[in-house]
Amino acid sequence: MKIAFVGRIIDGTGKAPFDGIILIDGEKIEKVGLAEEVTIPPKTKIVKVNSGTILPGLIDCHVHLMGERTLDFMKSAFEPLELKSVRAAKLKSI
Repeated sequence: MKIAFVGRIIDGTGKAPFDGIILIDGEKIEKVGLAEEVTIPPKTKIVKVNSGTILPGLIDCHVHLMGERTLDFMKSAFEPLELKSVRAAKLKSI
């Protein structure tokens, strides 16, 4: 399924933000450009980003696979590493 994001874009090249379109096919960015440069194919889902800014290709490179969602430091400090490893392995879908 193709999706077109329409709105203000920062393309990461150093150019000033511009109003344009990002065309995505599946999990791949197919085209990024000004609205007049990008043709949206028929049956493409259009998502208008009216009040935000789009930064295509941004990847979250900071993940704590063994982090716990607790503020209980003592529990976290004394929990066995094996248990933490099992929890991290269950997160394989990240």
